[in-house]
Amino acid sequence: AAIDAVTEKLMDKNYLDDQVYAASYVASRMKTSPRSRRLMAQELKRKGIRDNHIEAALKPVDERRMALACIHRKRRRWRRFEGQQRRMKMLAHLNSKGFSYDVSRRAVETYCAQAD
Repeated sequence: AAIDAVTEKLMDKNYLDDQVYAASYVASRMKTSPRSRRLMAQELKRKGIRDNHIEAALKPVDERRMALACIHRKRRRWRRFEGQQRRMKMLAHLNSKGFSYDVSRRAVETYCAQAD
Protein backbone atom coordinates (compact mmCIF):
# COMPACT_ATOMS: atom_id res chain seq x y z
CA ALA A 1 0.00 0.00 0.00
CA ALA A 2 2.87 2.36 0.82
CA ILE A 3 4.52 1.67 -2.53
CA ASP A 4 1.28 2.41 -4.38
CA ALA A 5 0.83 5.66 -2.47
CA VAL A 6 4.37 6.82 -3.23
CA THR A 7 4.08 5.79 -6.88
CA GLU A 8 0.81 7.68 -7.24
CA LYS A 9 2.30 10.79 -5.62
CA LEU A 10 5.31 10.67 -7.95
CA MET A 11 3.06 10.25 -10.98
CA ASP A 12 0.93 13.23 -9.88
CA LYS A 13 4.08 15.37 -9.84
CA ASN A 14 5.16 14.05 -13.29
CA TYR A 15 8.27 12.44 -11.83
CA LEU A 16 7.39 9.09 -13.41
CA ASP A 17 6.11 10.36 -16.74
CA ASP A 18 8.14 8.93 -19.63
CA GLN A 19 6.90 11.59 -22.05
CA VAL A 20 8.06 14.40 -19.78
CA TYR A 21 11.37 12.63 -19.17
CA ALA A 22 12.00 12.08 -22.89
CA ALA A 23 11.24 15.72 -23.73
CA SER A 24 13.48 16.91 -20.90
CA TYR A 25 16.27 14.58 -21.98
CA VAL A 26 16.15 15.78 -25.58
CA ALA A 27 16.07 19.44 -24.51
CA SER A 28 19.08 18.87 -22.28
CA ARG A 29 21.02 17.13 -25.05
CA MET A 30 20.22 19.93 -27.46
CA LYS A 31 21.74 22.47 -25.09
CA THR A 32 24.67 20.61 -23.57
CA SER A 33 25.73 17.84 -25.92
CA PRO A 34 24.25 18.07 -29.41
CA ARG A 35 23.83 14.84 -31.34
CA SER A 36 21.65 13.37 -34.04
CA ARG A 37 18.02 12.38 -33.68
CA ARG A 38 19.02 8.78 -34.35
CA LEU A 39 21.57 8.71 -31.55
CA MET A 40 19.21 10.38 -29.07
CA ALA A 41 16.50 7.88 -30.01
CA GLN A 42 18.91 5.00 -29.35
CA GLU A 43 19.84 6.46 -25.97
CA LEU A 44 16.20 6.86 -24.95
CA LYS A 45 15.39 3.36 -26.20
CA ARG A 46 18.19 1.95 -23.99
CA LYS A 47 16.58 3.74 -21.05
CA GLY A 48 13.32 1.90 -21.70
CA ILE A 49 11.32 4.76 -23.18
CA ARG A 50 8.57 3.73 -25.62
CA ASP A 51 8.81 4.59 -29.30
CA ASN A 52 5.78 6.90 -29.29
CA HIS A 53 7.31 9.00 -26.48
CA ILE A 54 10.65 9.09 -28.29
CA GLU A 55 9.06 10.25 -31.54
CA ALA A 56 7.12 12.99 -29.77
CA ALA A 57 10.20 14.21 -27.91
CA LEU A 58 12.31 14.33 -31.09
CA LYS A 59 9.78 16.24 -33.23
CA PRO A 60 11.26 19.70 -32.51
CA VAL A 61 14.82 18.60 -33.29
CA ASP A 62 16.30 20.13 -36.44
CA GLU A 63 19.20 17.92 -37.51
CA ARG A 64 20.96 20.65 -39.49
CA ARG A 65 20.89 23.09 -36.58
CA MET A 66 22.05 20.37 -34.20
CA ALA A 67 25.00 19.47 -36.44
CA LEU A 68 25.99 23.11 -36.75
CA ALA A 69 25.72 23.55 -32.98
CA CYS A 70 27.89 20.49 -32.55
CA ILE A 71 30.60 22.05 -34.73
CA HIS A 72 30.38 25.40 -32.94
CA ARG A 73 30.83 23.75 -29.55
CA LYS A 74 34.09 22.09 -30.63
CA ARG A 75 35.41 24.67 -33.11
CA ARG A 76 38.57 25.38 -31.11
CA ARG A 77 39.58 21.76 -31.58
CA TRP A 78 40.16 22.34 -35.32
CA ARG A 79 41.97 25.71 -35.31
CA ARG A 80 45.35 24.15 -36.01
CA PHE A 81 44.06 22.41 -39.13
CA GLU A 82 43.43 24.04 -42.49
CA GLY A 83 41.34 23.37 -45.57
CA GLN A 84 40.42 19.80 -46.38
CA GLN A 85 42.02 18.40 -43.24
CA ARG A 86 39.82 20.64 -41.06
CA ARG A 87 36.71 19.61 -42.98
CA MET A 88 37.56 15.93 -42.61
CA LYS A 89 38.04 16.33 -38.85
CA MET A 90 34.68 18.08 -38.57
CA LEU A 91 32.96 15.39 -40.63
CA ALA A 92 34.49 12.65 -38.48
CA HIS A 93 33.30 14.38 -35.32
CA LEU A 94 29.76 14.76 -36.65
CA ASN A 95 29.79 11.13 -37.72
CA SER A 96 30.70 10.14 -34.17
CA LYS A 97 27.64 12.09 -32.98
CA GLY A 98 25.38 10.07 -35.27
CA PHE A 99 24.77 12.55 -38.06
CA SER A 100 24.37 11.32 -41.63
CA TYR A 101 26.99 12.26 -44.20
CA ASP A 102 24.58 14.58 -46.02
CA VAL A 103 23.64 16.51 -42.88
CA SER A 104 27.29 16.62 -41.77
CA ARG A 105 28.52 17.86 -45.15
CA ARG A 106 25.93 20.63 -45.24
CA ALA A 107 26.75 21.69 -41.69
CA VAL A 108 30.49 21.81 -42.45
CA GLU A 109 29.85 23.83 -45.62
CA THR A 110 27.63 26.27 -43.73
CA TYR A 111 30.16 26.60 -40.92
CA CYS A 112 33.06 27.19 -43.31
CA ALA A 113 31.07 29.75 -45.31
CA GLN A 114 30.23 31.64 -42.10
CA ALA A 115 33.81 31.46 -40.85
CA ASP A 116 35.29 32.86 -44.09
